[in-house]
Amino acid sequence: MAPTIHSAMACVVIDDFLSGMSRLSGLSSFLAAKGVRVCAPKPAGTGYLLPALQDALQAARSGTGGASVVACGTGCGAALALAEQLPVERLALIDPRSPRTVGSGVDPALFRQAVRLDRFARRNLPLCVSDVLVIRACLAGHDRPQAAFIGTGRLHGRLLTAEFCGADANNLYTDCENMLKNGVYSFLQNGDFPKSLAEKPEMCIIYG
Repeated sequence: MAPTIHSAMACVVIDDFLSGMSRLSGLSSFLAAKGVRVCAPKPAGTGYLLPALQDALQAARSGTGGASVVACGTGCGAALALAEQLPVERLALIDPRSPRTVGSGVDPALFRQAVRLDRFARRNLPLCVSDVLVIRACLAGHDRPQAAFIGTGRLHGRLLTAEFCGADANNLYTDCENMLKNGVYSFLQNGDFPKSLAEKPEMCIIYG
């Protein structure tokens, strides 16, 4: 049976490119099955990260006129930097991490680019006019995402924050995968987080 297309949407998916793990493959498949045109950056080499991000956004916008971006981990800074330079309708950041928290074993050229984009993103937050959703595991010893990554009051777009707490904080990409997928899809579609999830405080807390 062909997938039901609810609306003409396009999205750039930026995985955690410094962790060596594919976190968003399941989300990409889920969005594609919902009728979302999914594009991923394809760097020609470690020296071409930003052009690859720009090309992916251009490809996503082709034919629809607009596109959103989903990123996770160390890809979140690059996604935010992209939204500060080019039109992005909605921006979903999943478990954002600074590239500087990554240990050894990372390609030096790619690491330098990731750090540069992360710094640019933090310096230029007022340039982001997109609606932003931050999804973060609420773990002991970690600041809240709006203080640790976004900076309260510096965005010109609307900011929503979803924190997965308790046991769910350690299972963001496993036991909570379906909740994560539905939450991101709902945000991309209409800018909201599902009320059915927001009303379950043991799972997540929403800040708007």
